[in-house]
Amino acid sequence: MKKILTCIFAGLFFFIQATGQPEVDDVSKALRGGNVSYIARHFDNLVEISISNEQSTYSKTQAERVLENFFTKNKIKEFVVRHKGGNESENVIFLIGDLSTAQGSYRVYLMFKRKKDNSFSLMEMRFDS
Repeated sequence: MKKILTCIFAGLFFFIQATGQPEVDDVSKALRGGNVSYIARHFDNLVEISISNEQSTYSKTQAERVLENFFTKNKIKEFVVRHKGGNESENVIFLIGDLSTAQGSYRVYLMFKRKKDNSFSLMEMRFDS
């Protein structure tokens, strides 16, 4: 009986983890398509963006402009997620992937934090060449 309950709880935990993060998956799909307005919907109040070691913290509106500018200069060919993880105690999820553009390749790092309503907001984006 203990084994059955353990399996049920473990399965439920992984199901909740997999289905409780649609924002993370949606943002990675939007990144693949260069859909800045969709990505911006998931921005936290302040977003840290780093592009090739130039780093700053922006409001949602400013961050959207910075990302739009980046995508205008770097036509996206492909985005592949390489790793997804998190820190449950800090309510943080991160995603690491490879972005191929017409101008070169970038290693992309995205960090999300859980909000009070259990959704996730994008708080950091890093594009390393």
